[in-house]
Amino acid sequence: MGLMINEDGSGHVSGGESLSSPHNFETRRADPKYGNIISDDQLSTLDIKDLNRILRDQGLPKETIEKLKQRRRTLKNRKYATDCREKKDTEVSHLQETQSDETSTIEELEVA
Repeated sequence: MGLMINEDGSGHVSGGESLSSPHNFETRRADPKYGNIISDDQLSTLDIKDLNRILRDQGLPKETIEKLKQRRRTLKNRKYATDCREKKDTEVSHLQETQSDETSTIEELEVA
């Protein structure tokens, strides 16, 4: 059995069905280490207050709750790092484009 989180944040216990295909990276499965309690996507997007309430209501061992919270922090940090890299790449691309435009302008002025 596992905890399924609905879009409204409520949870319910389900049978042992898998949460998604193991090869579908957009909807990540629950990590088997944590007994398919909650998917990675749900873990990283669910409000912490709702997550705490749901985990408390399930009566999970404190160790499991701590591991899930650490997993949540890892997932969030990974997302922040990805966002930062993408922002940096976009900024570098924009600056290179600006530099190219300025170089063209300088060359045109030197010819004139």
